[in-house]
Formats: sequence, structure tokens, C-alpha cells
Amino acid sequence: MIAARRILPLVCLVAAMWEAEAALVALNRLESVEASRSADDPSVVFRFARRPEFVRVPLENSLVLVLDFTDTDFPPIRQNLDFHSEPIRSLSLTQFARDRVRLSLKLSERGKIEIFRRPEGDTWSLTMRVAPASARARAAAVDRSSPGLSGHAVVVLDPGHGGRDEGARGRWSREKDVTLAVALAAREVFGRDPRIKLYLTRSNDRYIALDERSAFADRVKANVFISIHANSTKEGNPSGVEVYFLSLKGASDEESRRQAERENSAGGERDSPTNNILEAILDNMQQTSTINQSSKLANILMRRWVRLTRQSSRGIRQAGFRVLKPINIPSVLVEAGFISNAREERLLADPRYHDTAGKALYQSIVEYLTSAGQL
Repeated sequence: MIAARRILPLVCLVAAMWEAEAALVALNRLESVEASRSADDPSVVFRFARRPEFVRVPLENSLVLVLDFTDTDFPPIRQNLDFHSEPIRSLSLTQFARDRVRLSLKLSERGKIEIFRRPEGDTWSLTMRVAPASARARAAAVDRSSPGLSGHAVVVLDPGHGGRDEGARGRWSREKDVTLAVALAAREVFGRDPRIKLYLTRSNDRYIALDERSAFADRVKANVFISIHANSTKEGNPSGVEVYFLSLKGASDEESRRQAERENSAGGERDSPTNNILEAILDNMQQTSTINQSSKLANILMRRWVRLTRQSSRGIRQAGFRVLKPINIPSVLVEAGFISNAREERLLADPRYHDTAGKALYQSIVEYLTSAGQL
């Protein structure tokens, strides 16, 4: 009996040690940090054993960014990186808690921060790029106020959804197929105009994360970005076209808020902390200018679209669509019609409609680029 009493605490101690060790094993690991000193592209690459998850620590100082990598630890690598590449003033890492690594980034001026997570073999990388507001303003003046160095205006069309993300479903059709068909038809029209270089975010049935779509448009220095979607609702039997542009202050109405919420959760994605960072740090003047240009593009697109397709207009609205948030170029999202409406679903599935919608996209973009002096 006495021996049993002595053994029991020992067993409990071993079990506790085993549980603690198992918990440590379960943590993600920050394995390395690499800093680029390029003045054109200041960036930091973090490498993790698994997909990193993080939360932003809210601060009043817009020149300081603090992220907590959750369920993460890291070996004794250099905690204070010798990083002096504008606009990054300093960068530090600390094991803030047993299961939390804290990143502190100090900027010398307000700028745009982009964060990309990508799998690389058995590990994951998280790349953080920082561009000062002044540099972005100069780049916008050079790259987007006129055709690029190739002499082309650059346009990106984004067929919504794809792959495992089907989007809305009708009786016999899927949103991801409708959006791709419209984009491919538009590509045929754009291909006849040598003044415009057109990119599609996808040209087949594959899944692309929302943040990657907008990041692609930024990389190719697009003059215009249009995301193509089809609408759906269980309330009534509406039909018609809606065109959205970005709002950072909330949706223009409750229906628009719900629509943005539906599109933002496409493919099971959660809203990225990156978007909150961007909203906090983006230069207000440039932001306002871009949204004004997006409003102009939205009006042109709606007018051309309903004229050619003979669909009814349900208005131009604003909402916080995630695919539009990180972009500093005129960008809109078009809901081409209601796949939940049997009559409009037949229209959306018709190849002749795809051709007409493709022409509407082309004519709208040409009109906008011409009015902006970019064509």
C-alpha cells in the first residue's frame, strides 16, 4: 500500500512531463529569418515548420507594427536583426510567451505592408514586403498614369472562385464556370487590341486565394483590376447586375455587407490580418484617389454592361470585398447576374452571353483608360 502511494505521484509527474513535452512538440517553429536589403524591394522572409498563424496587436502608433505568431516557438536565432533598409527602421523577435513569438516592426514613414504565406516543400515561408508611401506615390505616377515600359496598358481580369471553391450554385450551373467563361471570352476581344496587355488570374479550373489574386495585379503593375462573379440569394427571386467598389468605412447597405461577407469567405478562407494592417497604414490621400477612380470605373462598367447585355441594373454599391482591399489601382467587382434566378441562370450559361459580357468589359476598360489618359 505504501509502495503504491509512492508510485502514484511518480506516475503523475511522468505523465505531466510527457504532456508538457507533447505540447512543445505540437508547437510550430520559426526556423530562420532572412532580410533583403534591396532599396527597391525591402522585405523579410520568415521560414516555419508549418503554416504560420498570426494576430495583429493593435497600437495607436501607425509607424509600429506588432504581430504575434500563435502556437509558435523559435530557436535562439538573432532576436534583434540589423536591418536598416528604408522604410524599415528596426525589426525584433521575442519569445513573448511559451507558445507565442512576437514580431515588432518599426517604420521610418507610413507605407504599405504586404504579407504572403506559401508552402515550400515540407515547410512554409511568410514574406513581408514594405514599400514607403512616397515610393508608392512615385511608382503610381510612373507605372499607372501612363502605359508601361512595354507601351501597353495593363489589365487584370479575375474570374472569381475556381477549383475546390465552386462559388454559388444554380440548378445546373456553377459560379466558377460562368466567371471563367466570361473572362475567356473577354480575352478573345482584348487579344485584338495591341494597346492592351491582358492578364487573367486563372485561365482554368483551379483554386487561387483571394489575397494572391490582388497581389498578382500589383506585381504586373496593372492599370485596372476587375473581379467577375455571379450573384445568388434565397430571398425572393431578383435578377440584374451589381457593380461594387471598395469601401473601408462599411458597406453602403446591409445587402452589400452580406454579399461581401459571402465572397470573402469563399473557399473557407478567413479574413487575413494583412487587410487590417493595410487599412491602418495605407496613405489616406492615395487611398481616396484610388477609390474615386474605382467609382468612375464602376459607373462606366455598369453603363456599358446593361446597354450590351440588356440586363437590368441593381445599382453601384460599396462594400469591403477582400479581393479589392490590397490593391492601389482602380478596381471593381461585378456581379454579372443571379445564378439563383432560373431565367438569368440560363442567360449566364449561354456562350453568346459570355461573348457579349466580354465585349462590355473591353469597351468599359477602353473608355476608362482613354479618359484617364492611359491609352
